[in-house]
Amino acid sequence: MDHSRQTLLWTAIGSVAGVIGVIIALVALTRPSGGSAVTTTAPTSSAIVATTPPAMTASSSPRTSATMSQPSVVYLSNLTPAGDLGFSVTPGPAVIYGHTYPNSVGFMCGSSSSDTPGTYNLNGQATEFRTTVGVPDNWPTNYVVGGSVIGDGHTLATFSVSVLKPKAININVSHVEILQLQCSYALDTSDNGTYAVGIDFGDARLIEHG
Repeated sequence: MDHSRQTLLWTAIGSVAGVIGVIIALVALTRPSGGSAVTTTAPTSSAIVATTPPAMTASSSPRTSATMSQPSVVYLSNLTPAGDLGFSVTPGPAVIYGHTYPNSVGFMCGSSSSDTPGTYNLNGQATEFRTTVGVPDNWPTNYVVGGSVIGDGHTLATFSVSVLKPKAININVSHVEILQLQCSYALDTSDNGTYAVGIDFGDARLIEHG
């Protein structure tokens, strides 16, 4: 082989070698460094477990009830009057100034202040006494009766009533042992004469708060 042909052969070999080198270099550039494949691992989601809060227990400390007991009502018509004149008290309905009071007590009032047939033992249990006192509707309008409510010997209320002028009474009787419905006078305003006149205590009742 002559010199020109040798030169051409080595030139071709060099060209092929160069192309191969370029290909190797390109492959090296596109491969991740270290030769290890990079894998992406998705984060593992943790399961959320619902927990039940601990049960609440009632406190052992004392509590005040939010509800209050209803007061009890005792009508005098359901009680037995004390004293020698208790038999003269009439329980039952009364009509005072056109209004009917189904649970009432009544008796005759004279001219003596010692007329106290309505005497009741409370034993200190009641707190209030309520009634509407008046002369019954079937009496003449000119009759007037005066009296008082006595508790353990002390005057708690006074009244002067007629057919046309009753009076509502609401008084404190806390710690009272003996309650008395007392007459002071009964008269006819037309001639100022004294008479025995009927008087009613409409729905006379004792209130006992628990």
